[in-house]
Amino acid sequence: MTVRSLTDWFFRVYILASYSSESDSKNSVAQDPIVYLNGEWLPLSEARISPLDRGFQFSDSIYEVIPVYQKRAFYLESHIDRLFRSLGRLKINLNLQTKDIRQIVDKLINLDNHFNQQIYIQISRGISPVRKHAFPSKILCPTFFSMTSLLERPSEKDIQLGLSAITLKDNRWLRCDIKSTALLANVLARQQAAEKKADEAILFRNNKLSEGAASSIWLVKNGKLYFPKKSKKILEGIRIEVISDICKTLNISITRKDLSIQDLFSADEILLTSATKEVLPITKIDKKIVDKNGIAEPGPIFKMIRREYDKLIQNHTC
Repeated sequence: MTVRSLTDWFFRVYILASYSSESDSKNSVAQDPIVYLNGEWLPLSEARISPLDRGFQFSDSIYEVIPVYQKRAFYLESHIDRLFRSLGRLKINLNLQTKDIRQIVDKLINLDNHFNQQIYIQISRGISPVRKHAFPSKILCPTFFSMTSLLERPSEKDIQLGLSAITLKDNRWLRCDIKSTALLANVLARQQAAEKKADEAILFRNNKLSEGAASSIWLVKNGKLYFPKKSKKILEGIRIEVISDICKTLNISITRKDLSIQDLFSADEILLTSATKEVLPITKIDKKIVDKNGIAEPGPIFKMIRREYDKLIQNHTC
């Protein structure tokens, strides 16, 4: 057996072991799920990306995570629009259109047995024969990879008791509006949170609230919702659109402005949103209880928004 074939065998064993341990065995997907890579549909264990790919060497790539409920992608058009915005900001020319990506997503959903899924899409500039920081003079063919996996929705415990967070300095780059795969600073922030037994790290830059390491952060004060103003220093999360739609229904005002760490600690409620976490309350920050009464439990604004979020998902899947 050659070194290459032996490596491939170990990789296949690893993939199969990873998927065989999935908790949702009753509705489990095939042991070796089908993925999409550069126009081909093939088992994950057979997917290969060149070590010369600029996404691998420079994080010269973007990504999207799209939630799926009852076999229907949630706010799909908004995710695809943001994907193309990120590609445009990196000057990556993709030879696919919105309808093509929609077809890829639909096929991934149908190939998987789970009703609730998370679609992952990653697109890099492509393979360059020479490792140089500047873009190659010759336009490359982008590498397009996509797969789906089980989406585990927030637990009843997290909804009823809330999450904990720590505060950290925002050490990320200054173009967080691009959904880049360059996530090492986010990884380190989330690791610091994990080491302190917290669920998320809330990031601040020059005393201004940015966002979570992997989420958007909202403050509630006197029944009103506050969110950082639009900036290249934060990602314009799709949940901003979702929460805005919900707040119109509930007649809750949203103000986008600079928010300080003092605003965070004086807030009546703090909410976290993301594609996979949906909307959840943060009830402890730096081990301090958010509620002024000293009770670590979700507030009334969260409860209203959470109910409407669940209704939105239910109506979306009907």
